[in-house]
Amino acid sequence: NRPLWAPTSITLIPTAGVSLPTEVTEDTPFGTIQYVNFMSVTTWGQSGRWTTNYSATAYSTDNGENFTVAPQSVRYNSFLSGNRN
Repeated sequence: NRPLWAPTSITLIPTAGVSLPTEVTEDTPFGTIQYVNFMSVTTWGQSGRWTTNYSATAYSTDNGENFTVAPQSVRYNSFLSGNRN
């Protein structure tokens, strides 16, 4: 689910992920936490080109059923011309 503070996206694309073991608790019933880095695409351009809003890390404590974006991980795009992004 898109957080209310997040800009509108066309799609979210995962760029990396890892699953780490943790203690089994009520909050982590599967004994793992999944972390996924992703980018938010706002515009698709010509072949091989796109514009991003931001990238961030999300985590799941229910074996990947639901993810929460860690707000402190959000990196907003600096809109620069050319290929300086």
